[in-house]
Amino acid sequence: AGLSPDLVIEQVLMRSMKATGGLTRGRGMAESQRTQWLLSMPACADVNIATQDLTDTAFLTSDQHKDVTNARMVKDDKDNLAILGYLQERNPFVPDPALRNIVTGVIADSTVNAHEAKDVGNKILRSISGMNVSECTFKKKNQAVIMGH
Repeated sequence: AGLSPDLVIEQVLMRSMKATGGLTRGRGMAESQRTQWLLSMPACADVNIATQDLTDTAFLTSDQHKDVTNARMVKDDKDNLAILGYLQERNPFVPDPALRNIVTGVIADSTVNAHEAKDVGNKILRSISGMNVSECTFKKKNQAVIMGH
């Protein structure tokens, strides 16, 4: 069906981990338990296949790749064109260094420093380093400033 062996193995293992009796349903997650569970999977698969052969039944699943239907691809193409059109009208990749809201096109004023939030936070941390919690105060003037709504 065009699926890579790695993808199939991962999906089967993840499904069985979450099934009743799997690793995340009541059992522990210690390394030894994960190893024992993983190494027992080939034997479990053999038992499962033998049981299906004996009972003349088969375990089948529905198509898990619904995103490859024609209708889905047409919708995805339409969505991609809508996004491209939106970005062409509000190009965020212009050489203008001003901060701009991509939705509204509003340009931030000079007080906005949200793009420097990491630096602002580090400055605050340096200012309270070595202090007791009860001594710490946080002033609005030292906070990151975001664009108004």
